[in-house]
Amino acid sequence: MIDTTTPMGRALYGIVAVFAQLRVDTIRDNTTRGLDYARSQGRVGGRPSVMTPERIATAERMRAEQQSWASIARVLGVGATSVRRALDR
Repeated sequence: MIDTTTPMGRALYGIVAVFAQLRVDTIRDNTTRGLDYARSQGRVGGRPSVMTPERIATAERMRAEQQSWASIARVLGVGATSVRRALDR
């Protein structure tokens, strides 16, 4: 426990805080560099889309028939937002 009521305690607390922030910044920099490197190698992060090319084609056909986002989503077994997002691309 650090006694922050004394000048030495406050100084020690400040030093510990500086090193904690240095650790956070180092982790952030390493993560950013790792992600940039992975992208430069052609890797794509994130979750795969539930909207396959076949589902997109079906959704486009159904949307052309004036069907609602919700009904298309129900038929495809995905969320309405996923359908809308895929067709907006």
